[in-house]
Amino acid sequence: MSPGLAETATAILERARPSTEQAEVFASEVSTTSMRWLNGELEYERLVTNRGVGLRVVAGDRYGYSYSSALDPAGVETLVGLARDAAAANRGSAGYRLPPRSELPVPVVSGLCHPAALGTTTADRHELPARVAGVLGEITDAAAPPVRVQRMLCVDNHGRRSITSSTGVAGSYQVSGVSLWIELLTDGRSSHAFANGRSLWDLDLRADLGAAVARLARTAGPPQPAEGVATIVLSPPAAASLIGAIVPALTGEAVRKGHSHLAGSLGRPIAGTLLTIDDDPLDVRGMSARPFDDEGTPSAPLRLLDCGILTSFLHNYATGLAGGTESTGHAFRSSYRSTPEVAPTNLVVRTGKLSTSELVRAAEPCLYVDEWHGGRATSSRAHTGRFSAVLSGTWWRGGGWAGPAEPVGVAGRIEDLLRRLVLVGAELGTELSNSYTVRTPALAFEGVRLSGRQR
Repeated sequence: MSPGLAETATAILERARPSTEQAEVFASEVSTTSMRWLNGELEYERLVTNRGVGLRVVAGDRYGYSYSSALDPAGVETLVGLARDAAAANRGSAGYRLPPRSELPVPVVSGLCHPAALGTTTADRHELPARVAGVLGEITDAAAPPVRVQRMLCVDNHGRRSITSSTGVAGSYQVSGVSLWIELLTDGRSSHAFANGRSLWDLDLRADLGAAVARLARTAGPPQPAEGVATIVLSPPAAASLIGAIVPALTGEAVRKGHSHLAGSLGRPIAGTLLTIDDDPLDVRGMSARPFDDEGTPSAPLRLLDCGILTSFLHNYATGLAGGTESTGHAFRSSYRSTPEVAPTNLVVRTGKLSTSELVRAAEPCLYVDEWHGGRATSSRAHTGRFSAVLSGTWWRGGGWAGPAEPVGVAGRIEDLLRRLVLVGAELGTELSNSYTVRTPALAFEGVRLSGRQR
């Protein structure tokens, strides 16, 4: 954050305090460069910087919020006045209070911002197609059909988030991140690679492109029809989609509003005993790591599922109070324009002992699922616990790949599927959502009914 924005945030807090009981200023500054290529040609390059503050106040025992990117003296006066007026008009917030300063220390989280990220140049980004082509040439078989890059999208960002309040909350941290999506094409078939890191030089292109090329190789041939009941092995990206499907039901906000089918399930099994999930905001391998949440509550790992048993919900300060507990440090704001919601940071599934290839062999015959079509988190509904998805993948039979599967559907209750978990892989993959990361190995489920054309 530029010194000017930090000083302005402090000035806004001081300006708001005389006319309010409590005040909190959340400030953020994020610069994002987006680039897209088609068949090696640059289609566009955009740089967007979002810079501003959000002001949350309690006045007359009621809550108000306003935000602005206009931070000159007149803009500050308008910001404070709008927040105060919103509090006066907010009849449904009596008794609202801002989070107090935590007695717990704020952890030091190293590695959130790569040293090279702030010095990345346009020329560095323009070299990406050549870097990708070089790695692709090293890992592909010269005797196989040629593999080429059809499309590529790079999103490179860095910024700072800061919070200060009249209750003693104060903190700031800097972050950087790069996401690279690549579509590969060969012999009329496509595959996708997704890489992420803290800078352009932190991307593991060899591993991520290698996985996409391997998928192209095993999906050659005519599609094989679905079988009625089968063992399915979810690749890390597909497993992340399944884990993401239960996230809405794990928030204290959903419980408070009666929108979570898991309300009342604390201490009860909702999955097979092999499934343990933590949310770890201190794991810098996840792109949502942070030292404190967007209300200033210090971050700490939280176990959500322990051997299939639901052990905790995610809370910000308000949902924690409503649930008779405390914040778990999971307040999230999509930008300075938004008030705190509830979201995970880095969901991590505890690994098993089998490599992905060993897991597939142990689950034979099985359908190895690469994708859940129709969205990253399927069409699950938090208040019903039901989901539906269309899967694509490859059959493994007779000790080898037996051709791609026709698209097949799977639907039902999420817990019923999670209870069918029989094998957990040892190799973690990292998948990004809009506001959090999922790090999970491959997961195998037995006795899953698939809907599709039968033999």
